[in-house]
Amino acid sequence: MRSWQRYPRFFLLFRSILFLFALFLWPVVATAQAEETAQPDGAAPLSGKLVIYSGLAFPKQVGAMEEMIAGFTQVHPEIDVVLRSINIFAFTPQFRDLLINNPPDVITWTPGNKLRPYAVEGLIEPVDDVWAAGDLHMAMAPTKTALSYKEHVYGVPISQYPWGIVYRRDIFDKLGLSPPQTWEEQLENCRVIQDAGISCFGYGQEFKWTAAAWFDYLNLRVNGAEFHCALTQGEIAWTDARVTNTFQVWAALVDEGVFSERRDGRHDAFQFFVEGEAAAVLTGSYSIRPLREGGMDDTKIGFYRFPQIASDVPMAEIAPIDSLHIPSGAQNKDAARAFLRYAAQPAVQSILNEADAFTKLPVHSKALPEEDVIFTQGFTMLTQQTPGGVVQFFDQNTKPEMALRSLAVFRKMMAGKIDPSEAQESLEELRQEIYR
Repeated sequence: MRSWQRYPRFFLLFRSILFLFALFLWPVVATAQAEETAQPDGAAPLSGKLVIYSGLAFPKQVGAMEEMIAGFTQVHPEIDVVLRSINIFAFTPQFRDLLINNPPDVITWTPGNKLRPYAVEGLIEPVDDVWAAGDLHMAMAPTKTALSYKEHVYGVPISQYPWGIVYRRDIFDKLGLSPPQTWEEQLENCRVIQDAGISCFGYGQEFKWTAAAWFDYLNLRVNGAEFHCALTQGEIAWTDARVTNTFQVWAALVDEGVFSERRDGRHDAFQFFVEGEAAAVLTGSYSIRPLREGGMDDTKIGFYRFPQIASDVPMAEIAPIDSLHIPSGAQNKDAARAFLRYAAQPAVQSILNEADAFTKLPVHSKALPEEDVIFTQGFTMLTQQTPGGVVQFFDQNTKPEMALRSLAVFRKMMAGKIDPSEAQESLEELRQEIYR
């Protein structure tokens, strides 16, 4: 029995105290912390207008951003902050124009390959000083590579969410299984699960990117993050022997039939999972809240990181990130830097990523994640147990056309319609066409 089950009144009281702290004392604490890092010694006083463009435009995201801005203006009342929230479907295609034509002072974006071209072209400002001022090289170490180009850092991460394997704890308990740590343990679990007449993993073709997630994780575990990023950025041939190793591991899973099959017109992996026909699903933490709301408590679901395959490969994770950046053409760069320093603080990130706001996790290692055992587990994994760093999802690591056309190959691979060599040759043809 867990401690919160033994002492429910104590934990209800503890949660109430935390809620009151967040509601009433947070502005005071956040302001005090912000004053410590808001502005370097000897810098000129801040003033003027600070214009922020944000693609985080869902209502609760806008509310969270507005709350963060309110805390910032308590520290810097002389700065007039203007927030313009833009629907993500309009924001993404016009991002380049926003950087060039009357750019804002701060803009939201995504690290990885989607950020790199703008760093290369000089449209985004390096913010190494912001990282140094907040000691972020330690506190946000796993995210640094995704935000860097040629030894400079080009933004501050404010939110992230982990990927991993969500499993049916009740099924595991019934079958006497534990979450695996190694690939051998994972394969043995699958054998036991399938012998019980249950699919090891839920998989559906409703969303194309689910197949890409399987490639991402298998390649990360076989070859590591550095190789994976070089491959997805077109620097390595898809017919490379190291990629062959990844596809052979993948093909073995398909051949063993570990994935749920399409039947009865169902396409969504979660249908199999919720109905108990699949014991696990590879997914992001965004799926946890809907599962909770559907009645799946800690007795029914749990989370474990994608198991290790090659023991000599540092563990890396997929963790999509939201980040803040300063356009090179910004008019108020001093105020923009102060805002990024403020947004990087652990207390600020804790509040920004509270329940129902971003449904994500803070990035700063000293921040506090949401009080859900799975979110806490994911936060610890990303901030303290990921020596290989974090990478972005496949479509954020490679060129858009490469991502779109690769997904069709991955889906055929998952369906067993092509063998590894055919898949690799098709992907290499795409690389030579798109990256020529």
